[in-house]
Amino acid sequence: EFGYCAGPPDTASDQEAVEVPPEACLSTAPDGDDETSVRLTLDAAAIGGSVQFKASDNRSGCFGHTTLLSASVGNEVHVAGSRFVGTLRLNGADVGGPLFLWGNGSAGASHFVGDVDLEAASFGGNVVLGLARFDGNVSLLGSVVADSLILSGESMWSAPADDPEGDEASKLTLTRTRTVAVDDRSPRRAQDGAVIGSADAWPRRLDLEGFEYGGGLTELGFLDRSHEWHKDWLERDADLSRQPAAQLESALRDAGYEENADRIAMYRRDEELGDKSWHQSVWWFLWGETVGYGYAPRRALKWIGLFVVVGAIVASRIRPTFRRALGIRNPLTFSAARLIPFPRLGAAHDVDLANSLVATPIRAYFWLHTFVGYLIPLYLAATVGSLLTS
Repeated sequence: EFGYCAGPPDTASDQEAVEVPPEACLSTAPDGDDETSVRLTLDAAAIGGSVQFKASDNRSGCFGHTTLLSASVGNEVHVAGSRFVGTLRLNGADVGGPLFLWGNGSAGASHFVGDVDLEAASFGGNVVLGLARFDGNVSLLGSVVADSLILSGESMWSAPADDPEGDEASKLTLTRTRTVAVDDRSPRRAQDGAVIGSADAWPRRLDLEGFEYGGGLTELGFLDRSHEWHKDWLERDADLSRQPAAQLESALRDAGYEENADRIAMYRRDEELGDKSWHQSVWWFLWGETVGYGYAPRRALKWIGLFVVVGAIVASRIRPTFRRALGIRNPLTFSAARLIPFPRLGAAHDVDLANSLVATPIRAYFWLHTFVGYLIPLYLAATVGSLLTS
């Protein structure tokens, strides 16, 4: 009545239900170790059809420690409106269809008091986490999902108010998980572009190392978000490495979100600065500030304009009679010519700034001015070389 698991029967009498009495699931057994909680073990089982943990007659199915370690299931594993006071473990299971960990309209959300371990499992369809409450951690470490990993904003992840990102908060582990797409159903976008709903389907703690996915179903929101949201999503992994950001950049680019992909690429490069030596860090920092590591070459125009204007102001501080003697006819033109090493505009580069007519601070500035003029083309050339190498 409360739960069953059975393959496709040859006759009606072959389908036997595994009944779980309501008194077997007690609120006094939050860790699933109480003697009165039911343990359901289907390790290494070969099941031709589906395994279903479903509510009946508006009542929730209730289970203690439940394991399907290395089990083979021909169709789906379906949890709807049920409560697990112990752990649910499908480590190494081979599921031919989808996995549903969600609720239904009559019984409400499913509730997982303990951890949900789905490590090294294989799923022939979607893995759906929606309309469910997760008090513990969920791990898909090393799992393969043939279709989409689907999360819904109606799910509730444990997050203590005083420390929502601490060790007590639920964690979703996607280390070395492979899926075709990530389908994040919240928030959704209406046809007019407005965002409907604000719930976040993801827990505050993630492990994303080696997580591989394709372009995703962008119309449902996962990729169709700001780069700030994506940065926050990446930073939920406390041990963030290069791979998760590179994977997100690739998915955004494949889906046509070039601008956001460039922003994530620059963010990834910024994060890598801390792993470099001091002289490499200086080079990378200037590369990022001048041309955005090659992803935002238009930044160079901002710096060129700034130095041209500042150089013109500094040049105007030279007395007019001294400027004429030095051959500086127009401070703005002179500043631009000194900044841009080629082509030479007039005879600006022939002006002898070491002349005693030029004050030492002005002379020092134009040394910097000229250096920047060579540095920006150097970074632009490095950008072109990096693109050609890619």
